[in-house]
Amino acid sequence: MAATISDQHLITREFLADAVILKVQEWMEANCARPITIAQMGQEIGMAERPLKRRFTLATGLSPIAYLQKLRVDKAKKLLLATDKSTKVIAYEVGYENVSFIVRVFKTHIGQTPHLWRQYGQTKQAPRS
Repeated sequence: MAATISDQHLITREFLADAVILKVQEWMEANCARPITIAQMGQEIGMAERPLKRRFTLATGLSPIAYLQKLRVDKAKKLLLATDKSTKVIAYEVGYENVSFIVRVFKTHIGQTPHLWRQYGQTKQAPRS
């Protein structure tokens, strides 16, 4: 069945929504170490907060704030395994203002503390004899 003009319009609108969300995702990734608000995200792409939240959630399956948390946790996980930096330093580098918060977020998202994540990752990567 061929797409009608109205179907093509919907497809185009969906694609544009994804392109807009992709732009804000890229901006979030580049700026995740700074405090970020949904209002700032909206300003970056010229969209009001409410439609941004809705479109972002539809496109990614996560709210903008949950996505930001995931970005920060993923970046922290990599830094924990790739560097000898303290959890405190890593917390600041990925956008958290204190160690206790990053520990809480890690326990929620990963099920372990950053310290245990680092230990497990180093053990797993160590060559076996």
